[in-house]
Amino acid sequence: MKTSNNRNKETPIIAITSYAMVGDREKILAAGCTAYIEKLIDPESFIEELKRFL
Repeated sequence: MKTSNNRNKETPIIAITSYAMVGDREKILAAGCTAYIEKLIDPESFIEELKRFL
């Protein structure tokens, strides 16, 4: 687990959904989420996506 002394660093919020509708990505990102991932999840791309925020 990584730790940081930077108290102003934002905590990423990643939405993961199994029931995606047209426009959901835009709504979720506009609501303040950092990222949006739809299921079916490819394990390799999922891990790479999460590494962007570590």
